[in-house]
Amino acid sequence: VTYVSPNIQALLGCTQEEAQTKIYNQLILPKDRGVVRAAILDAFIRQATELEMEYRLERQNSKGFCWVNDVTHIVYDEQGNPIALQSYVHSIHAQKIAEEHATNLIENVPDAIAVTNDLGIVLRTSLESAEQLKLANRSALHAQEDKELIVEVQGVGNRPPRKISKALLVDVIQPRMAEILTMCY
Repeated sequence: VTYVSPNIQALLGCTQEEAQTKIYNQLILPKDRGVVRAAILDAFIRQATELEMEYRLERQNSKGFCWVNDVTHIVYDEQGNPIALQSYVHSIHAQKIAEEHATNLIENVPDAIAVTNDLGIVLRTSLESAEQLKLANRSALHAQEDKELIVEVQGVGNRPPRKISKALLVDVIQPRMAEILTMCY
């Protein structure tokens, strides 16, 4: 580690000097080290010049962790060997905690039944099928891959099942969850 922002104090509770004396891998939460290492090695194999990852950094003195987004540029020599990693790491902890709370609400709040009802009406399917869709696709936030993911919606009566994008499910779930969250906070 050659440079660490002064923001490291607020992020992890250690000084710039303390962070610079550690091997970066030691800052990563032990549970995440293997995944981060595998992603970096895979990038080396593919000769990728950029890698984006989300993982947790351990706060000093075992005071928890902080979720971060890491955009790393990989520099290679003329023979194609990696010689340097230039990373920009920033906190996404608040976002991750908010996502966790939203997921807990979807799973545990009785008002989430309104989501099932919305899905049933909009997708013209039974409440049982809508509940299965809600539980199988627990997301009130759009992800990049939602546009490509296809889910099957059971037909009602003699209607055959049909396929829709997961993005459509999120379009139905998101406004209702926003309404539920406003009532809770």
